[in-house]
Amino acid sequence: MIQHLLQLIWNQRKQNAWLWAELLLVSVFLWFLVDYLYVMGRTYTAPLGFDIRHTYSIVISSLSERSPDYIPKEKRERPDGVHLLTALDRIRTYPGVESACLTDGGMPYYMGSRNLVWRIDTLQVPCRYAFVTPEFFDVFRIYDKDGKTASLKRAIEDNNSIVISADVETMNPGLSLLGQKAYRGNVTDEIEETIRGISVPIRRHEYTKAEPNVYRALRLSRMEEGYYEGMIDAVRLCVRVRPDVDNADFPARFRKDMAEQLRLGNLYLLDVQPLSYIRDGYIRSIGVENEVKTRVAVACFLLANIFLGIIGTFWFRTQHRRAESALRIAVGASRMQLWQRLNKEGLLLLTLAALPAAVICYNIGHLELTEGYMEWGVVRFLITFVITYFLMSLMILVGIWFPARQVIRIHPAEALREE
Repeated sequence: MIQHLLQLIWNQRKQNAWLWAELLLVSVFLWFLVDYLYVMGRTYTAPLGFDIRHTYSIVISSLSERSPDYIPKEKRERPDGVHLLTALDRIRTYPGVESACLTDGGMPYYMGSRNLVWRIDTLQVPCRYAFVTPEFFDVFRIYDKDGKTASLKRAIEDNNSIVISADVETMNPGLSLLGQKAYRGNVTDEIEETIRGISVPIRRHEYTKAEPNVYRALRLSRMEEGYYEGMIDAVRLCVRVRPDVDNADFPARFRKDMAEQLRLGNLYLLDVQPLSYIRDGYIRSIGVENEVKTRVAVACFLLANIFLGIIGTFWFRTQHRRAESALRIAVGASRMQLWQRLNKEGLLLLTLAALPAAVICYNIGHLELTEGYMEWGVVRFLITFVITYFLMSLMILVGIWFPARQVIRIHPAEALREE
């Protein structure tokens, strides 16, 4: 059957050459769109490494010097850091609060970030780093490779120890970094710390890949000594609440119940913000979501045009061969055989075009001319090209279906008379 179809295609090579070239070009272009949509979909749905459901940022701010209740520095009995720790203890006892933590630069979807190059063995790793209290891993459900937080909490409690994300380890395959020494600072003033915990990979947001992260202990003794004096807003107080008490009324209820208890020194409760609200503001500010939505809309529009174009081409081709089809029926071919032959001929033409298209597409990906945050590889290519082939096949079969349905129902004499 295939040999017979190849002979038919070759006999009509003048007409089929243009169709083959069209299928080749459209397959490459469609694959490029499919690859982009596939990579963006995989990137968006990949684990973030943290969970912000049922979490809130308790915004504690300090009074302005112009406020009548402002206490000058020389009259303060305690620094702001001590008052913030008192606020943390009181929030932990609030009904429904599962866990609470302090973090400087570690809160998800936080606009600011610190970056530093760490030297681990012979590896130079640019990392985002943040200061956190041990409960940080409970609040945001950041786990180790065993799906637990206990090892990370213990690691952050040790002196001169750090927790790194697992993607740092993948940069040096075959070497376990647990217990390894990490160095920061310049050569003449290098600071040594020990890797005591390894968390899952952490991403900044849904539209980017994971990047190396380092977590260091937020020393409460430094806060008590007044390290954050005048910049207490840099420390974020975050809580996780039980799902049964987390509802739309929780922020208002918390403010009403805790406003007076959190009025400590120059500190006061400014706001209670769900992390989902902070996430939305962060995504809007970096503009990546609108860009991705625009690209996806353009890709879907182009897919629709390709769909209509391929359907139209095979619709016209099948309709144009009414007389040939009628003649085949007249000499004994069944209508089902005619239907199958038209479909197989169209799919065989696609296959002949798909083979060189596959070579072109693989080289496009290998040369990193595609976009997205997924690593290029054979698996990615095979998945996207199979999807492309399936879509092209669907378009061809739909383009053949309706006109072929009309052709096989027409009486052979009538079709030949029209011709």
